[in-house]
Amino acid sequence: MVALLAKGLVFAALWPAFEGPDEPFHLSRVLDLAEGRLDRWRGVALREDVDRAIRSVPCGEALQAGFGCPPHEAGGSFGNVFASRVGEAPGAPAVNYESQQPVLGYALAAPFVALWPGATASPFVALFAYRIFSLLAFAAGLAICLRVLPPGRHLDWGLLVLLLPGATEGLVRASNDAVSFLFTALLVAGLQGARGTSLWAAVGVATKLPGLGPALGACAELWSRGLRPRAAATLVAVLAAVGALLATRGLGAATYGRRPILDEGPVGIVVGLAKSGYGVVKTALWLGGWTGFRPGPLSLALMTIGLAIALVVIVPGLERDLRWVGAVVIVAGTLAIAVGNRGVFGVWGGLGGWYVWTWFPWLWRLAADDAGQRVKPWHVAVTAVVVAALNVTWLAPALAVF
Repeated sequence: MVALLAKGLVFAALWPAFEGPDEPFHLSRVLDLAEGRLDRWRGVALREDVDRAIRSVPCGEALQAGFGCPPHEAGGSFGNVFASRVGEAPGAPAVNYESQQPVLGYALAAPFVALWPGATASPFVALFAYRIFSLLAFAAGLAICLRVLPPGRHLDWGLLVLLLPGATEGLVRASNDAVSFLFTALLVAGLQGARGTSLWAAVGVATKLPGLGPALGACAELWSRGLRPRAAATLVAVLAAVGALLATRGLGAATYGRRPILDEGPVGIVVGLAKSGYGVVKTALWLGGWTGFRPGPLSLALMTIGLAIALVVIVPGLERDLRWVGAVVIVAGTLAIAVGNRGVFGVWGGLGGWYVWTWFPWLWRLAADDAGQRVKPWHVAVTAVVVAALNVTWLAPALAVF
């Protein structure tokens, strides 16, 4: 756990400003709330100071296309979150595509960022503060998992998995994913004690819609365990949360004009879904970011091995207590998001997998059998090698570019 938190702190301090996926767009919403701008709670427009901050620092090709920021120069970007100053030239008005996200995760981060010295005066200080908030939310969720999960080798396996580069990027960057991870951990604690599930399932969904998978999985599990009133109460709470999202936000990126989808024919759709699946695995296990790093053959082989081990230790846990319901919802939701992204942005493959880590406490619990013996010593040993090697293959191109 100490290694996880130390790695997260180093990432928060050294990873280039806004290189974490979607960071400026999440940050814009938090800063609006931190300043008490409740009239901007929907966050449709990107803040001008965040816009100017993006243009003031080096960035990857995706952000360059939208904001005209300069490219990275080797050795000049690491740690620039502390050295950067916001430029003076205003940019063109930009739409914040994270405006479709529920407000709860941002409302929880806003007081922390508001109290951080200098955060409301500088988007770069606020960015670091937000990353630290994410790290603390991740640490809290991790502590809950270690407390409530039964002993066994699955604990060692899970801790190693959380050292993957994609986990660090997904849970320590400035976003609402770490808060979602925390609420999933609280849901797992509720399942272990069969209490509090209604609250944590509903709050998880109200924080980030991918929380629907573990939430409905929890409902099914409680039902199969004979706790049917509690299962029904949890389902009602989840549906109420979804209804609240529909009433206040909608579930899609309504700020963008939709484009025709599924018009490529069967082969094009299959290829497109394969690209999206690759994007999920690559960004979840290795690296997302705005720079668009591409893994080499070694990294792809390592990710395949790591994913295979994860499936071996997790899938058997789906057979108990109707837990498979949550997995079905997760798969269906991922497909829906992949198709939705195609309709919003007009391309396949732009689906990031960092939100996979918001499910991890629930997936971790699936790996924990009663005897604590499903995870074999060789699973742990091979996972350790895969994680170490993927960190090396992630750091090498990052050092060369940043």
